[in-house]
Amino acid sequence: MAVTIDIYYDTRKFRTKTKDYPFKLKVYYNDETRNFLTVYGLSEPEQRKLLSPRLGIELQSIKDGLADLQRTAETFVRDMRPFSFDDFILYFLRDNPHIDQTRILIIHLITRNSRFCSKNQMVAQLARFFFPLSGKSFKLER
Repeated sequence: MAVTIDIYYDTRKFRTKTKDYPFKLKVYYNDETRNFLTVYGLSEPEQRKLLSPRLGIELQSIKDGLADLQRTAETFVRDMRPFSFDDFILYFLRDNPHIDQTRILIIHLITRNSRFCSKNQMVAQLARFFFPLSGKSFKLER
C-alpha cells in the first residue's frame, strides 16, 4: 500500500500563545492516519495570502519551509522499504527542524517503550527526559 504525505492548515486548533493556526504533516498508510505538528503557523488572513504570487520575506520562508518538508518527507518515504510509523518518527521526524519536537519525543518514548515496560516506568522515563536534574522519582497514583 502506498504512503501519502500531505501538509494541511488546521483551523480546528487555535494556538492562543502565538495567536495562529498550525500547519500539520499528515501521513496516510494502511488505513491509518497520523498528524504531526509543524513549527509553522499563520493567522487566517496570512494563510489566504500564502497563495498569492508575491509574498513578503516571512511568508515566503514559511511557504518554502513547508514545501521543503513535504518534498523531503516524500523522498524519505519513497526510499524507505518497508514503511513503518515507528521508523518514520525515529529517523525522519526526530531532530527535524520543521517539526515540533516536544510531541515527537513523547510519541517516540511511548510507542517504543509501551511494549517493554509498565506505565510507571514510562512516566519515570518521561520525567527523566523533561526534568533531568530534579532527582525525584515519579509514579502514577491510583
